[in-house]
Amino acid sequence: MNNKALEAYLNTLMKVPDFQDYAPNGLQVEGRGEIKRLLASPSISLGVIKKAVEVGAQAVLVHHGMFWQNESRVVSGPYKERLKLLLGHDINLYAYHLPLDFQPDYGNNAPVLRDLKCGDIRPFENIGYSGKFKTPLDPYKFSILLDKYYHTTGHHLGRSGKIQRVAIVSGNGVSYLQKAIDQGFDAFITGESSEWVYNMALENNIAFSAMGHYKSECVGIKLLGEHIAKKFKTRVDFYAEDNPF
Repeated sequence: MNNKALEAYLNTLMKVPDFQDYAPNGLQVEGRGEIKRLLASPSISLGVIKKAVEVGAQAVLVHHGMFWQNESRVVSGPYKERLKLLLGHDINLYAYHLPLDFQPDYGNNAPVLRDLKCGDIRPFENIGYSGKFKTPLDPYKFSILLDKYYHTTGHHLGRSGKIQRVAIVSGNGVSYLQKAIDQGFDAFITGESSEWVYNMALENNIAFSAMGHYKSECVGIKLLGEHIAKKFKTRVDFYAEDNPF
């Protein structure tokens, strides 16, 4: 597939113009024009780029890319090494941040609720999604279900009563906990947590689950990679680092 054609397709699929993001979405580093193999991973790193070189990929697709607002424009240290390796091997780098969180079919949030067998899935605060279990779940069973799904042990706070209505905002979505409380959800799922969550969740009787920023955002990039493989009949490998945060 052609690198610019892939970007055009992904920009349309991700509805990039609809988002005001604090990172550039799309092709962040241009490499060779023809892509025969692609490596998908949650976050760009020197290790991910080395893996791409190792497997012979001409492109890397990530959720967390290289460039962010308010960061230094000086290319030195790790940034220099990343760019040196990408440009030296003529590898394309694509990154989709908020658009991937909100993508309904290949994103970090809606597919999770579908996989957990929730119904009535709809947008939550224009970044996450909400859903409803047909049969309410015991909070402990709900936490076990999440641990199994994300292949990790999350940080969970239960509630008094069963769980039926759930909201999810992957990654650093903890600031949306109050919105979930205000809208009467029984449970809120995200990646990261914070000290103040403990009392807020307990005092408002809402179950809270922090599954790790990285783990909570392996979902979308893996699904998107699988979609690209089928759509363009191209080899796509998924690679996740051992990131516990």
